[in-house]
Amino acid sequence: MSKHTMTTTTKLVFLPLLLLAWILGGCEVYEEEVYAMTDFDAEACEGIGDTLYIAADCGDLRIYGPQWSDAYIAETFGGTERIGSSWLDGDRLLEEDVYVFIDTSSADTVASMAVKEFVDLGDGVDSLLVLTRYNAAGTPSFAGLDVDTTLIEGVMDAPAYLSFANGLVGVDDDWDLEFDGDAINMGADLKVTRVEDTKLADVNTAPAGPYATNGSGFTLAMNTLAADTFIISEYDSVQRLTLPVGDDAGYMILDRESETAGDLVFFINNYMTLTIWDANGAVITPSDNSLSAEMIAYCPRIKTRVTYTLDAARYLVQFKPDEQMTSAVLRLLMKEGV
Repeated sequence: MSKHTMTTTTKLVFLPLLLLAWILGGCEVYEEEVYAMTDFDAEACEGIGDTLYIAADCGDLRIYGPQWSDAYIAETFGGTERIGSSWLDGDRLLEEDVYVFIDTSSADTVASMAVKEFVDLGDGVDSLLVLTRYNAAGTPSFAGLDVDTTLIEGVMDAPAYLSFANGLVGVDDDWDLEFDGDAINMGADLKVTRVEDTKLADVNTAPAGPYATNGSGFTLAMNTLAADTFIISEYDSVQRLTLPVGDDAGYMILDRESETAGDLVFFINNYMTLTIWDANGAVITPSDNSLSAEMIAYCPRIKTRVTYTLDAARYLVQFKPDEQMTSAVLRLLMKEGV
């Protein structure tokens, strides 16, 4: 065997050894790069599974009518009319609902009203057939009262005005309802509640409410939630929240008035979209709404993680379930910092 042949054979013998060394070296490097959750996220992962929790129901703003569902909530928050065009659904079909009105100055029941028919010219409503029952005595009963039928025409060209006591009147007279194209607006002295999916003849007693006056929809939402104590303020404690049955979103007030400004992280054990409004009704943009690869891998119980930078103030929080959400109950853990 030649010297040249011996040298080549020796190199070939050592080649597998060099490859093995390189592979082992690579494995050592890989083992050193072990990924793990941050201590902050690890604490949240452990904490959200705590057997001790604070149970609460989320507020349901749909008590005021279908225009308070998530699909219309931004428009409703920004609006001031409690009826407006909400007597039509999203397909411009009639919502078969009854509206009951109370005089805010006397707290007497005034009337009930329903739209029976309407004519839509394609670019707006032009005429309506309206049914009303008027209780001149101001008691909460409509039983035995006559049903007045009023045809209201030409409201695309000019508003029409209805008095429960006197029928159609002029703009300078005392009126209760204004009909202006698609919009039905009530007078300043009235408040209204809505009875859904019913007929006027079936509402013989004024319901207990809730009744609402005209004014900022967002302010009404904040006042309603505060009055019914739909408020969350506990940090580092698990909140077990239940969304309204059959609704597409639940609402709570986040009370941070006694806290300092800074980052607040929401950890939730369900797939969900959070929206937060400040006290002026402006939507707050989250600084982060992503799950890290480590949290996805090592903490499957947390499905939503959102970070907001918030002041020492009150906020309105909407919990909107995603399509993947399978339960109306969620666990929420809020932690200061990041």
